[in-house]
Amino acid sequence: EDAVIADLSFVAPDGSASSLQDLYADGHNKLLLLVTAAGWCTACIEEQPALQQRWEEHHADGLAVVVVVFEDADFAPAGADDAATWKDRHELGFDVLADPDFALGAYYDRELTPMNMLVDVETMTILRIGTGWDPSTVDAIIDARL
Repeated sequence: EDAVIADLSFVAPDGSASSLQDLYADGHNKLLLLVTAAGWCTACIEEQPALQQRWEEHHADGLAVVVVVFEDADFAPAGADDAATWKDRHELGFDVLADPDFALGAYYDRELTPMNMLVDVETMTILRIGTGWDPSTVDAIIDARL
């Protein structure tokens, strides 16, 4: 927390590259809720409706939500197809990307998945990193920042 997050690169569902710089360059985004997921992670699956709800309620105010899938259900590195499947299966309106190299592993232990990170998009400063879904903390930061 309080560090500037690196400009990490991921893979979009169409196979193209996508980076955190893309979110920064979009002048609408003020706050990023960056979440990791894996196909084997029940807690990851369970938090998707709450993420969608937060995005629907606050996207117009500048909240960007991105789920980054790093492994499939068989513990293999996630790819573009896994990101597309996750987005479709959970009917998500926000971006879902793949992290086949587990770049986000620099910020937390994969055994504690899901990771929820809130980032100030203007400065790319990490405001909060947590594991598991903590709606009270997430909502408090959203309310304070938007």
